[in-house]
Amino acid sequence: EYPRRFLLADGERAVLVTPEEIQRAESARNYVVVHARGERFVQRGTLDELQSRLDPNHFARMNRSQIVNLDFVEEMI
Repeated sequence: EYPRRFLLADGERAVLVTPEEIQRAESARNYVVVHARGERFVQRGTLDELQSRLDPNHFARMNRSQIVNLDFVEEMI
C-alpha cells in the first residue's frame, strides 16, 4: 500500500500532492527536491526513502540521483 497523498513543505506553507502530480525527484545532499505542479519542493530526507513510498509501477530510478514518474516520460535518448 502506497500513500495516496504527500505533504510537501515549501517555506512556511505545506501542500498536499498526489503521487500522480509528482513529475520527478532528485537528490541534493541531505535533501530531496520534488518537482510537482510546476513547483519545486525541497524536503529533508533521501531519495531511497522517497522511492520506498512510491509505486514502482509508476516511478523508476533513472540513476543514483533521480526518480521519474513514468507517466511524464515522453522521450528517451
